[in-house]
Amino acid sequence: MGGGSNLIRDAATAELPTWCEIDLSGLRSNVSALKQTLRPGCILGVVVKADAYGHGMIPCAKAALAAGAGRLIVNDVAEAARLRHAEIPDDIYICGPTLAAQAAEVIKVQASVAVDDLSLVEALSQAATSHRRTLPVHIKVETGTHRRGVLPEDVAELARAISQRSGLCLEGLTTHLADVEDGDDHQFACQQVARLNEARRRLTEAGFDKLILHAASSAAAVVLPESQFDMVRAGLLAYGLLPSETIGPRILDRMKLVPVLSWRARLFPGAPVAEGETIGYGRTYRVGSGPARRQAVLNVGYHEGFDRRRSNRGYVLTGGERAPIRGRICMNMSMVEPPSELASGAVATLIGRDGGEQIWADQIARWTSTINYEVVSRIHPAIPRITH
Repeated sequence: MGGGSNLIRDAATAELPTWCEIDLSGLRSNVSALKQTLRPGCILGVVVKADAYGHGMIPCAKAALAAGAGRLIVNDVAEAARLRHAEIPDDIYICGPTLAAQAAEVIKVQASVAVDDLSLVEALSQAATSHRRTLPVHIKVETGTHRRGVLPEDVAELARAISQRSGLCLEGLTTHLADVEDGDDHQFACQQVARLNEARRRLTEAGFDKLILHAASSAAAVVLPESQFDMVRAGLLAYGLLPSETIGPRILDRMKLVPVLSWRARLFPGAPVAEGETIGYGRTYRVGSGPARRQAVLNVGYHEGFDRRRSNRGYVLTGGERAPIRGRICMNMSMVEPPSELASGAVATLIGRDGGEQIWADQIARWTSTINYEVVSRIHPAIPRITH
């Protein structure tokens, strides 16, 4: 069975200088594991914004739905339109800002949307009425992240404005937690949960009930169960990535996760270099003592998402061994020192497993002083995603 999979991959990638392999069975496994952590009746929304964190929106959306996701979550109306063009009929929630000028497009894609502004409410009402449709909206509440949202004391006023306009129905109440992933102290997150509950109380007193409340990312759902409410917005864990070293072990105690994305690239023979010679722009790497050696060239650079901060830092894998990065990462090329002579077209692993070695986005994030979200989401969308 494993040999057959390799043959399929070789056939699919034989003419590609670089590609990503997307393990959809792993994604389905992660989504199923996440569902097991939720309280009964809680909806699992899977976040597929930013091209599913660089994994490929359409195949990942379909796999998540097949594994039991109850809603797909995107950043904007353009992403929602991509899902509809792929003939995905399931519920979509737009979590990012929406312009009043985009109201008609929101109606066309039939997605629920977050609102925190009366002018947007009015534009959505007009568009929904003209198309003879009813649009579900979720009030965004500001509880401490200070990006966007209305204050808890103002939610009832906005809810009344929504109820007084045709074409709209108030479906949900939402906020975004600021500080769950980076440490074990969740006191501030608990305060945000309390503020969302206060907003719900005010809406209930104003006659608005039976709303979908949501605040939690997948990490919050696991380590702070009281934040689950009626829906969880699962992103990172669905793709088999951990939010931080601090809470990662607690999450792994609860579920088994499968990294979904691997990144491969072909190696090309580079120019021979001798002791004392330098490699790449700025001559930042000087070859040490020993016999002349031949570098290898990857046809990827910072344009493709191979971070320039990895210049002279870290390694890739080939043949189950480490090949250190030498010199500066270029726009479309990078140089590595292979462990032995390689045939042109040999495969290097930039993210993933290779024999007994492995490199994951978390490790790359440490090398480049960033987060694993950025590592995977910045892999260029033009690089083919090969699903299996």
